[in-house]
Amino acid sequence: MSLHQRTTELKVFATINLGTGPANADDVRRSLAHDAMKISDWANEILGKVALSATAEEVDLVVASVEELTGLGGFATLERIYVAAKAAGLELCPAEVGPKLRLWHQNQPDHEWLFIGMEPIADADGILRVFLVERDEHGQWLSAIAARRHWPHAYRFVFVRRRPPQSETPQA
Repeated sequence: MSLHQRTTELKVFATINLGTGPANADDVRRSLAHDAMKISDWANEILGKVALSATAEEVDLVVASVEELTGLGGFATLERIYVAAKAAGLELCPAEVGPKLRLWHQNQPDHEWLFIGMEPIADADGILRVFLVERDEHGQWLSAIAARRHWPHAYRFVFVRRRPPQSETPQA
């Protein structure tokens, strides 16, 4: 099966609104606490570096495993995953997708991990991290994980799929 055949089968997982809701990192933290969601120390740290959009935009999110994107059954680097996602017509998520998806995905199944396909953000130690939306036996989390690693084939990433521009039809 070709890359095109694998990726054209990817369905929209969620549609979320950017540029609405919490206006800054402190608002996100309060919203997470209000909804009884947790934030890891690393996610909390890089959240402070995320610029939330001031412009409202609706985006479609697609979830795909490393194997679906790359065709590899073993491990892949983040670079290889991102190149494959781009070849599939997907885009990196703005970093604010991590917190927004955490707030939106309130009925997340147990033991689901969704890694945000985003430009990594350096923590205080200079370690590049990406957001992770997860649910485990301790609850629902906005976490962050080191981006420099090899990712197992079953790990699932979230990317943006842009909608085709709507053509304007002339009025008769």
